[in-house]
Amino acid sequence: MERKAREKHNRDFKSFVDSVQSISNGSIDFDIPYRELGFYGVPTKSNVYLMPTVNCLVSVVEMPFFLIALEDIEVAHFERVQFNLRNFDIVFVYKDYSKLPVRISNISTEYLEPIRDWLDDINVLFSESPNPLKWANVMKEVNKDLENFVENGGWNFLHDQSESDDEK
Repeated sequence: MERKAREKHNRDFKSFVDSVQSISNGSIDFDIPYRELGFYGVPTKSNVYLMPTVNCLVSVVEMPFFLIALEDIEVAHFERVQFNLRNFDIVFVYKDYSKLPVRISNISTEYLEPIRDWLDDINVLFSESPNPLKWANVMKEVNKDLENFVENGGWNFLHDQSESDDEK
């Protein structure tokens, strides 16, 4: 019964999607998540399954829903990346520096390489460090003198930090 109910919901949803797309004359396009690229993480208070799509990273299975548009992301920074740890965090920094970055924590290290590959495929600059940053303070400094930030290499300090940590 449960399988039949799920199949009916899937058919109903497909019908809804097809109807909306035909009515909108192609101006609305539904995005399909890539389940094979998904990973578990904690964007708010609970551990949820996050899935990349063509345009965003989403978790829409349970409340509160999570959605971050990839076109709004300037850089991704992996934190707590250490050999002896089983989990790491990833921080997404918006192109709009007035917004605080979004952290997804407690991601299993088994997802580290697939997430790096995915970010590389979608041309999002990323870096990593063994320690977390205080992003409110970082963004405050960036916004204080944006011109100086750009002149001094912008986000290159994140790469410099990870290289100096590697040398220790």
